[in-house]
Amino acid sequence: MDPIRPAKVGAAVLAAGRSSRMGRPKALLPYRGRPFLAHVVLSLLEAGIAPVAVVLAPEARELAKAIPGDPRVETLENPEPEPAGPIGSLRCAVRALAGRTDSLFSCLVDHPAVAAATYRLLAEAFARKRPAILVPVHRGRRGHPALFSATIYEEILCCADEGGARNVIARDPARVMALAVDDPGVLLDVDTPEDFSRLGD
Repeated sequence: MDPIRPAKVGAAVLAAGRSSRMGRPKALLPYRGRPFLAHVVLSLLEAGIAPVAVVLAPEARELAKAIPGDPRVETLENPEPEPAGPIGSLRCAVRALAGRTDSLFSCLVDHPAVAAATYRLLAEAFARKRPAILVPVHRGRRGHPALFSATIYEEILCCADEGGARNVIARDPARVMALAVDDPGVLLDVDTPEDFSRLGD
């Protein structure tokens, strides 16, 4: 049996959105004693994922205080977070990390409940199988984060803003590997005050 090649798995934490439905920055909302942003970054680092690029909007520098001080973490600025949305921030991270990674998690800051063990499980599955795209599935439903192989980076850079990464994933189902995970956090999307109240602290 051939040995498993180590994978250079990085992550993009997309935190440049306006949080308009929440009414306040989602990145700074508390979850288990930490801001969402810190929780996502620390879970990635605990899983051994690095480098981690946190993408912020130019006017959101106050969010930087929630980024853990760690040499494996870097802050990027998305100069035009609108109207492209999350795909614009993912492109910023791809440009910054392409030469240092062979795969990249696309992590949404409003999914703070994804466990470190889940990131690790996904990274290990990528190292074994090397799919073009890997997505977690919980109880039959696809969740976040998606993990993109470097073979997909150019598509991310060139895809249309509308639909963004969703369209990249949907373009060819045959190249998407789904991995069942025992983690409801992959489905917990916190967009509104009602979502946040259901999440709890």
